Amino acid sequence: MAGFDIIGDVHGCAWELEMLLDRLGYRGSSAPPGRQAIFLGDLVDRGPACPEVAERVMGLVARGQARCLRGNHEHQLLEHLAGRFPLAFGLEETVEQFARRSPGKLLEFARFAEGLPLQLELDPGALWVAHAGLPERWQGSAAPEARQFALYGTPRGTRRVEWAAEYRGSARVVYGHTPARDLRWVGLTLCLDTGCVYGGALSALRYPEGELVSIPARRRYYEGV
Repeated sequence: MAGFDIIGDVHGCAWELEMLLDRLGYRGSSAPPGRQAIFLGDLVDRGPACPEVAERVMGLVARGQARCLRGNHEHQLLEHLAGRFPLAFGLEETVEQFARRSPGKLLEFARFAEGLPLQLELDPGALWVAHAGLPERWQGSAAPEARQFALYGTPRGTRRVEWAAEYRGSARVVYGHTPARDLRWVGLTLCLDTGCVYGGALSALRYPEGELVSIPARRRYYEGV
């Protein structure tokens, strides 16, 4: 079975991403044999180097060295470009950075984001990944409720639910979206968003080894959430 390096929410933290990829063995255009990086989405918004993160991840995917899920922030970019979402929640930083550093590249990233899956089964019957979580009943589902939960971790029109504590599925689920101070399994679920952009860390799970790897943020890049 192939090995996977599952990486939590990057949010434009390019320096930390490069340090983490180096630690995991992804250096320049090379990757560790028999392994693939899996990004859980939210590559952009709020952080200082969104175009650089987007370009790095797109390069890894193009070479077959990585796969990437769509996070709610990629989804919000697509909705904004379609005129259905305001320039808010950190999207303004992404748009401004692309305009300043990589004119014309924003639409290229949007095309990339449009083709990203919302969930992946990496190890049949044993491991699912989704940006914000995935209850058992929606694993493998393309229903609107499944799409909504994979992006936002809550059913449409309701308040956030603590789904992980109630999860009773037989497969592990690794996700991001909701920043956590610590990396810890809750039953068979693990949140890899350790709030790098808020001064926390950028974290990864090496699977099937079970090793957790984190790079502390150089500083707090974004106040608020």
